[in-house]
Amino acid sequence: MRSIARWCYSHRRIVVVGWLALVGALVGISSAVGTSFDNSLSLPGSDSSKALRLLTANAPTHAGDAEQIVIAARHGATLTDAAVACGRLELGDPGPAAARRGELERAMRRSDEMLADAIDRIKTARGEAPLVVVGGGSSLVPDRLPGISDVVRPRSHDVANAIGAAIASVSGQVDRIYHQGPGGRSAMLDEARQTAHDEAVRAGADPAGVEIVSLEELPLAYLTTPAVRVRVKAAGRLRAH
Repeated sequence: MRSIARWCYSHRRIVVVGWLALVGALVGISSAVGTSFDNSLSLPGSDSSKALRLLTANAPTHAGDAEQIVIAARHGATLTDAAVACGRLELGDPGPAAARRGELERAMRRSDEMLADAIDRIKTARGEAPLVVVGGGSSLVPDRLPGISDVVRPRSHDVANAIGAAIASVSGQVDRIYHQGPGGRSAMLDEARQTAHDEAVRAGADPAGVEIVSLEELPLAYLTTPAVRVRVKAAGRLRAH
């Protein structure tokens, strides 16, 4: 190592040039090869693109939200098929699922293991605890799981998603920077409240039932003229017609 260090010191210019050439080569290779993933997607002319354009034009505060989606292949089995094969769910024609019963049962066992592990990770204390299951995926949950004292399925548990959507409030919000005009703080907040109210109505809320549910003022410092960031959220029941 001493001889290598001595040579590098004696030929330091060659060493520096060599390292720069190596770094440049690595950068060039990386740029040419690229990465193995791409999270950009454009679907011009699709229904979702049209909906996004409509939202952007008519309700900008509701446009561009990030949502998690699951893309399923048209061919192949799903956990719903596995639930049918294992007798946990009665849905459609059980024939295709029964034909692949062994494969689907193995998938269901693996799903049960992953579910038990996920539940164990979010527990706040040791020992068994009851598990309340609701929604369309509740049929995938077995009646017994390790670490669970009781699997509770409330009445109408399988349509909880629809019930939640039916009783949920429709909201609208505004997040904007205001400069206090002649009307002062009161006029500024009234304008923000009205904007949030209008956004909720535009989203489908009944105008008679819209209320302001939150209001936040954040003064901005180091500006030549006083400015405040105002965030207001309004919500109300869904308009019946």
